[in-house]
Amino acid sequence: MELLPWFKFKEIIFDIYDHRIVNAPELNGSVNNNYCNLNEHLIIYHVDVHRTRAKAEDKLVALLINLRYYHDHWQRAK
Repeated sequence: MELLPWFKFKEIIFDIYDHRIVNAPELNGSVNNNYCNLNEHLIIYHVDVHRTRAKAEDKLVALLINLRYYHDHWQRAK
């Protein structure tokens, strides 16, 4: 697994935020009265984008590895 450059990793983070905003009524709206944490939403995002469990799991692990690395170097990753 190779680390993504910061600018690519940052785009993924922004895509996740955008996905959460677009789906906010469904995630935390009148139909669903349970709050969906960001860590839960990461799973929803990857399954929605990649459509298969295996691919979503791989991408989620890659995201977490990159996040762990960038957490120490970039304030935005914290």
